[in-house]
Amino acid sequence: MNKNICYLLLIIVFIFSSDLSLAGSDAKQGGSVKIIEIEPSLYTPLRVGSEVLFKVKIEYEIKEDPRAIKLIIQKRKDLYSGRINSTGIGNTEEVLIHGKGQIILEKEIKIPDANAVEIVIIVKIPGQVQGLRAHMESYNVIK
Repeated sequence: MNKNICYLLLIIVFIFSSDLSLAGSDAKQGGSVKIIEIEPSLYTPLRVGSEVLFKVKIEYEIKEDPRAIKLIIQKRKDLYSGRINSTGIGNTEEVLIHGKGQIILEKEIKIPDANAVEIVIIVKIPGQVQGLRAHMESYNVIK
């Protein structure tokens, strides 16, 4: 089985298990976020130079302090080197308040010359630089 197929299978498994507890081991205390829809489809290759609108629909429950949820879009040059080689190319952030709900994070970007484009969802306390990476997906890029 080649690396692309293995990578795709790993992504598919990750999609169906995309849930993050905000309180470490006690999910009932802090809350959770879950990606319920991503556009464009992860099966859609992205063409270099095209404008693409990314939409990520998220279901959440916040039980404590407000949380910021951030969508980061980054390009990746080398998928299989084993080292992080990603550069941010766009992001958007919203603050989630106490309670349950759904939110759609959107960001339009021009697809750069790269091997892949990744979308990353981060959950953090507003004002903090660091947060918990809740989810990451990767798209193939074609020239």
